[in-house]
Amino acid sequence: MTAFAAACATSQAVKSLDGESRDFLSKVRYIITKQERERLLAIPAGDRKTFVEEFWKKRDPRPETEVNEFKD
Repeated sequence: MTAFAAACATSQAVKSLDGESRDFLSKVRYIITKQERERLLAIPAGDRKTFVEEFWKKRDPRPETEVNEFKD
């Protein structure tokens, strides 16, 4: 698959996401890894909320506090 074809396929996958998932991707587009993005696009809609929670949880610099400083 060419890079162009892969980009088109990814673009189509993003367009097919629900609004909440598209919004999440737009907010994290500069910090999400390629592997994380591919995983998000591949998992069922019902599992995406868990993915988002885990995404932020692993980036929390101080998990012992209630606020995720990285997310804020």
